[in-house]
Parts: sequence; structure tokens; C-alpha cells
Amino acid sequence: RDRNDDRHADDVDAHTGINIRSILAIPLRVQGSTIGVLSLVDPGVNRFSQAEQTLLEPIAGAAAIAIDNARLFTTAQQEIAERWKKETELRSLHKELKKKNEELQQANATKDKFFSIISHDLRGPFNTLQGFTHLLSNRYGSYDEKERKQNIKRIHHTVERLHGLLENLLTWSRLQRDAMSYEPELLDFRDLVDENFALFTSKAEEKQIELTNMIQEDVQVYADANMADTVLRNLLSNALKFT
Repeated sequence: RDRNDDRHADDVDAHTGINIRSILAIPLRVQGSTIGVLSLVDPGVNRFSQAEQTLLEPIAGAAAIAIDNARLFTTAQQEIAERWKKETELRSLHKELKKKNEELQQANATKDKFFSIISHDLRGPFNTLQGFTHLLSNRYGSYDEKERKQNIKRIHHTVERLHGLLENLLTWSRLQRDAMSYEPELLDFRDLVDENFALFTSKAEEKQIELTNMIQEDVQVYADANMADTVLRNLLSNALKFT
């Protein structure tokens, strides 16, 4: 080619390091589309003939097919990798949803069991309370002073039991709503036990059980007062219930 030819590009010479004077370009075609060019260059003038073109055309065709197959393979690999990534994410999401569903079912089962227990435990004290108040209101004059005091003590014991059950229900509800506040402080442990003993005095007397506080004076604990009360109240309630 002549350097004055407007198709001559000086930067090609600079890039290849060859002072190109002859070039044979065979298009790389696949299914009617050109995907590239196979080029032969030479520093001499008019170095390529029809014979070279005829020789290179099948080579260019094979090269085009090979390049297109490689491109298709790369694209397929990328699609497979992307599909695998999405499937992995879907499996992970499915696993997480399954876990959440199991947790929800367990929570519902726990809630149902809890309310079943509470319902059963509340029914007894309410029936007792209803019975004693009915007797007192209708047969008050037929009881002597000792019998009245006994019935009043039984009513008081029933109310204490109902109070404990409702406190447990409220505590459970706060825990389920993550609304349980935790405010620890220094507490006098002996006084804390005495306060809870007072709630169960009548029940202990009814079963002829003596409650003895063996905590030493000035023993302090660092805890949330409401939580500590709940623990002690349940321990005492269960101890008296099954003794």
C-alpha cells in the first residue's frame, strides 16, 4: 500500500513494529455474521496473491468457528455460574424460611401449651374463690368466728395463687414481645426472700409447712428486682405445691 492511501494507518505500524506495505485480510464469519478478521501483513509491496487468499479462507472459517465456540463456551460457563449462584441463594433462602417456619410452629406450640396450662391452673383457684365467696355471702351467719377466719384465709390463699399465675402470664407476654426490661441493682437478698415468704404464709400454714429464711444478714445480690421476685415466687410456689 501507498502511505498516501487514506486507508493507511500509521499507528498499526507503530503497534506491530513492522513497516507494512502489504496486507491480506480475511473476514471471520459465522452464520452470516462477522466476528473478526484474520490478517497477514508484509513489509514488501504486492506480496499477496489470490492463491494466498484461497489458502487462508478455509483456515479463517475454521478459526471463526473455534473462536465462536470458545465464546459460546465462556458465555455458557458464566450462565452456569450465575445459575448456580442463584440456586445456592434460593436454597439458602429456602433453608432460612424453613427454619423460621419451624421456629414459628414451635413458638405457637409453646404458646398453646402455655395458655392451656394457665387456663387449667386459673380455673381451679377461680372455682375455689367463687365457692368460698358464695358460701360466705349466703351462709355467713351460720359460721362461727373460727370458721369465718378459716374461709377468709382460704380466699386470701386463692387470691395469692391467682396473683402469682397472672404475674407469670405477664412475664411470659413481655418476654414474647421482647419488652422485658432488665435493670439490675444491689438487693438485700434476705429481705427479698422475706417479702416472697409473706405471699405464701397462708398456703404454708394450710399445709402445716414452716418457712424458714436461712439467708444471712446483709447478703446482697446484683439482679433485676422483678426477675428475682419471679424466680423466688416460682420456687416457693412449686415447693409448697409438691410438698
